[in-house]
Amino acid sequence: KPAAAPSAEGELFGLNKVLAIDLELSASEYEGLQPPAAGFGPPGGPGGGPPPQPARNPAGKRESERNLFNVEFPWAHADVSLGGKSFKNVGLRYAGEITYFSSAQGLKRPLKIDFSKFAEQEFAGVTALQLHSMPMDPAKGREIVAFSVFRSAGVPAPRTAFAEVTLTVPGKLSKELLGLYIVLENVDKRFLKSRFD
Repeated sequence: KPAAAPSAEGELFGLNKVLAIDLELSASEYEGLQPPAAGFGPPGGPGGGPPPQPARNPAGKRESERNLFNVEFPWAHADVSLGGKSFKNVGLRYAGEITYFSSAQGLKRPLKIDFSKFAEQEFAGVTALQLHSMPMDPAKGREIVAFSVFRSAGVPAPRTAFAEVTLTVPGKLSKELLGLYIVLENVDKRFLKSRFD
């Protein structure tokens, strides 16, 4: 059962934590979230790639990030609820390399949430979270166990939790269950400072 919203960073992560995350985007922001077809390269690339589609995000219209395969992930404005705590105007984009390609034709894809992308805000002491969709892990536990082992061995690895994620796009989707994700602590300046002073 998904837990209530944690109030501190230490309460956010744990092997037995399941956070309820609800994502909501307008239809235009959801359309803007989709990577341009041109970014996928020739058909038959990693995972086969998604079917051809018209370009969605003309150059310069949205800030974006590129993965190692040169896929452009545009940022979108979203409303996010985590364990019942709501945030407006949060940055949301797709993420991943091979994991993105192996899930690109479905709704459940790896995501990055950046609370401070468009407004100064944070959640339980963090400004961003990674949501890993685990498309190549039938057990849905390899990654969370591996990070736990590394942390136990003294390696400064990100902390983790689980999340049950839903997506709402008014007129298209209403709290559509995307499924179980791993919530991964973002490796950023805050992470580095806390581990390496």
